[in-house]
Order: sequence, then C-alpha cells, then structure tokens
Amino acid sequence: MYDRSGYNSGVLLSEMVKRNGIRIIGVGITRSVDEAELKAISSSPQEIDRNYFMVPYFDQLTNIVEKLATEVCSEDVSYINTRKPLTC
Repeated sequence: MYDRSGYNSGVLLSEMVKRNGIRIIGVGITRSVDEAELKAISSSPQEIDRNYFMVPYFDQLTNIVEKLATEVCSEDVSYINTRKPLTC
C-alpha cells in the first residue's frame, strides 16, 4: 500500500522490491492518482490493465477484479513454500 508520501521515495522503494524478484501490480483508486507515478511503481511491462489498474471510485473496483485475478494467477507460484495449497 502506498499513499503518495513522496514520489521519489515510492519509486525508489518499488525499485528495490522489484530487484528482489517481486512483481508489483499497482491499483490506483480515485481521479487524483498520478498515472505516471503508478506506472513507475508497477513492474514491467508497465501497461494499464496488466501491471497497473486505475478506477475513479472505490465502488468500481469490482470492474477490474477479473483482469486483476487473471494477472495475479498467471504467475508461476509453485515455488512458494506454504502449508496450504495455492489456488487461483
């Protein structure tokens, strides 16, 4: 979760995370979200409706659930050691 406490700090933190092999999918909610910033924070390829999503209102999150689930579940997560089976 990121709350725009500073553009540079958010982008720098996301770069550190991405260098460690973690994929970041960004979700911007409200019209005040800076799309360029959200795009910079997300992983490559930095394409809308792939690694970052935008909706103008919270009640519209349901509009992106299917696309978001498709992106999240397309990752190979079999390497994760967990006690519960992973399902998407």
